[in-house]
Amino acid sequence: MTDVYECKAILTTDSADVTEDADELPAVQLTPTPQEPKKIPVPVQKRRMINPPELAETSAHMKTALYTLNDALTAKNRVEKVADDDCDLYGKLLAKTLRQFNEIDRLEIRHEIDGLI
Repeated sequence: MTDVYECKAILTTDSADVTEDADELPAVQLTPTPQEPKKIPVPVQKRRMINPPELAETSAHMKTALYTLNDALTAKNRVEKVADDDCDLYGKLLAKTLRQFNEIDRLEIRHEIDGLI
């Protein structure tokens, strides 16, 4: 990496141009100096093949894992849909009805339902 700021010119002054008058400034000459950026060789590792066998084997394992995960998730969703019986449906209906009340009334109703069971 190179420096962020690079000097493009060198400031030189001649002592012969300085006069005794304090109002005048000495003459300044700017001479540009060419600087070449430093090139650092970066090692590049080339691939041996387009599809190396390690990559193909890893790809096959990943596909198998993803198919297994997808099958497990879809099977779980199917089981949940089948498991809704009349008690589950009544619980969902009761929960929907309870949400219509404010928090204090909701707590009282839940307490009375728990007393019935």
